[in-house]
Amino acid sequence: MSNRQDLLNALLRQNLYLFVRKVFATIDASQTFLPNWHIEVVCDWLMLAAGEGVNRLIITLPPRYLKSICASVALPAWILGRDPTARIICVSYTDELALKHARDCRKVMESSWYKRSFPGTRLSKKRSAVSDFETTRGGGRFTTSVAGSLTGRGGGYIIIDDPIKPQDALSKAVRRSINQWYDNTLRSRLDNKKTGVIILVMQRVHLDDLVGHVREKEFWHEIKLPAIAEEDETFTIWNEKDVGRKKGEALHPERDTLEMLEETRNLKGSFNFQAQYQQSPVPEAGNLIKRHWFHFYDVVPVAVRQADRIVQSWDPAISVSDTADWSVCTTWAIRGDDYYLIDVYRKRCDFLLTGKVIDENGEPLYQSQADKNGRRYCYYISKHLMNGARQNKDGWRLPAETLEGTVLVPLLDIFGCQSRLMDLLCLDNPSTASLSKLKVGATNLVGILMEGKPKEKRHILQSIIHRIELAPTSIKLKLETRGLAQVLDLPFADDASPITIDVPVRLQRRGVETKMIIHSPNATTRNFDADLCRLIAQAHR
Repeated sequence: MSNRQDLLNALLRQNLYLFVRKVFATIDASQTFLPNWHIEVVCDWLMLAAGEGVNRLIITLPPRYLKSICASVALPAWILGRDPTARIICVSYTDELALKHARDCRKVMESSWYKRSFPGTRLSKKRSAVSDFETTRGGGRFTTSVAGSLTGRGGGYIIIDDPIKPQDALSKAVRRSINQWYDNTLRSRLDNKKTGVIILVMQRVHLDDLVGHVREKEFWHEIKLPAIAEEDETFTIWNEKDVGRKKGEALHPERDTLEMLEETRNLKGSFNFQAQYQQSPVPEAGNLIKRHWFHFYDVVPVAVRQADRIVQSWDPAISVSDTADWSVCTTWAIRGDDYYLIDVYRKRCDFLLTGKVIDENGEPLYQSQADKNGRRYCYYISKHLMNGARQNKDGWRLPAETLEGTVLVPLLDIFGCQSRLMDLLCLDNPSTASLSKLKVGATNLVGILMEGKPKEKRHILQSIIHRIELAPTSIKLKLETRGLAQVLDLPFADDASPITIDVPVRLQRRGVETKMIIHSPNATTRNFDADLCRLIAQAHR
């Protein structure tokens, strides 16, 4: 065999995007493959899910943009080529669609080029049904439709491809049935709950579709690819190449130009287009706001200077990642029945404890910001205080720097004491290698928490903190045993309980703002010397 053929086979084994191009030519020779960066992004994330580190993955993009070929046809064949013992469950909303994807996948695996590229993978003649075929090594691809039977079935991968038809999106009963089937049946089919992978690819159809449902249950990596970019987008893919587009550009102009997409919007209506094509479904009454109601100005109208009042509306993000929502504040001048937008603040903020802080009533605290004398201040704040009830003394308005610093103190205590870490992680008689790993990991974490970039600190804190419960005299810091062990690269027990640390505090109020002081029976306040902590961290490296 020529060196060129050997190289091609090796590339097909390593690169899913190149593999998808070959698959496309195999299952639909009548069409020409139109390459585009979004297909590379989809394949890059599917490769991450097929490897290690991404166990929950959502990819949303418009219909007819190759998501099924990538996820339901190419990916199972590629995984089985690399690991013929893998067991894969593939789900679509109807038997007909599910079987078509299965036939296409089997056709690929029976092709001569696939057999050359993956000589260790062959289909078994003992089980070769379209809906349920195996390899000679015991792996295979099982196909079912939503709400189908999975009795006795299990797998390391579950791939869900468009679990609901757009026509059924407005049926509350259908949505509930699909979501309950996922919760009660499908999710339990993973062979290993810790390492098993679930991939959900679909066009959004409703706020309460499966994507909306699962995001409320656990953390998912999410790639959202709207037909028309709503902001500048940049993705770094496997070969360290940056790809993306500018705000307002079409996802795949060679397939759908902006003019064609606007025609589709007019035909489908804004409600359906916003969900299926923009991947941002709105409430069922949300499209009652019409574009022609809005007017635009370049020069501030006189009415703004004579406004009855000025109001701000905050929409803080509730999650943190490079692809998370933005925290947005709009400032409005109100004059009679007219509302004038006079400022928009939009940023992915560096709050370290986003989504983790609750008050004594179990209500979450939100992120807020304010400008004073040209400086921006950040706060964790009770929701009702954000709505203008500034004189309510029952709410919380904690400076972010104060709360985050207060939380760091006991964490630095823990990471600085090896015996305490061992007790918290229930490490009985650890090996010398584990002790060494513990020491190095704890020292590195101290360095990051003391001197790391906000993004690095946030990643650590979001991984190890389960919840922060506020009370007038204490902070209850609940840590994830699993997350703590993972950031230290140590083993952990699946049934390990969260670690609870009580931090006594003393509160001082000034207006609506609360100052929090760490308090202990033996000291009024406790201050950490940052330079000393830095020197200790460096000495242990």
